[in-house]
Amino acid sequence: MKTEELLFDLVISSPGVLRVPNVPEEFKAFKGPIVHTGAWDSSVTWQDKIVAVIGSGSSAIQLISELASKAKELHSYQRKPAWVVPRRQFKFPKFIQNLFAFVPLVMLLYRWFIFMDREFFYPVFLHATRLSRLATWFSKRHTKKQIPNDDKLREDLTPDYRLGCKRIIVSNKYFPAMQLSNVKLHRDPIIQVKPHSLVSTNGEQNVEVLILGTGFRVQDFFAPMEVIGKNDVLKAWKTFKPISYLGITTSVSPNLFFLLGPNTVLST
Repeated sequence: MKTEELLFDLVISSPGVLRVPNVPEEFKAFKGPIVHTGAWDSSVTWQDKIVAVIGSGSSAIQLISELASKAKELHSYQRKPAWVVPRRQFKFPKFIQNLFAFVPLVMLLYRWFIFMDREFFYPVFLHATRLSRLATWFSKRHTKKQIPNDDKLREDLTPDYRLGCKRIIVSNKYFPAMQLSNVKLHRDPIIQVKPHSLVSTNGEQNVEVLILGTGFRVQDFFAPMEVIGKNDVLKAWKTFKPISYLGITTSVSPNLFFLLGPNTVLST
């Protein structure tokens, strides 16, 4: 890999956050096809294969929803399940489209409605508010409605942490996919990765295709670059804790500026 060293008086970091896939070292022992959701390889075939999906975030859940009906077997390995709410999916009728196109301010009013609708949900993420309890009940109701007859699976797919602590998933397809006969949920930890199988505390499972929904290197703010100013910024942040002024600059390197600094990005 070609490397290059450049010197600047000022550096503005704006490469984004969800860009460098996080591939845990232990999974590199797998010798079959391995794909990360953030670096999809379309040449890998998974139809009629034994597929393992690692993770329970939004990418993993979207994949499970689509792959389950086509894979020979699909094994979902999850440490923590996600809170899931139904998708409000609808198509605007023609007369509404005409209102947007030809009646002044209608589009702007709808935009304001969307803004206020999102603002209204802010208390969902506060502890012990009525709206947070209502949202939790709403998500559990969705789970109960989509998994009416399997109490064990419903329990395993219900989080034991407060709604809002991790990204909330919006899906109408995930729970039906998890109930297919060729899909199996694994909540037990993976203790070893072999060339063609995964070993958990509950046994060994042969795998032909491994899909990683293991997130991104969000804590490596500048990866794959290394930024060094007055000090090594990333090393200082990892040694102590990431501190910035308004999420824009830091005393560790006062001539470094960033658009998405520490503690500025939401994940809900």
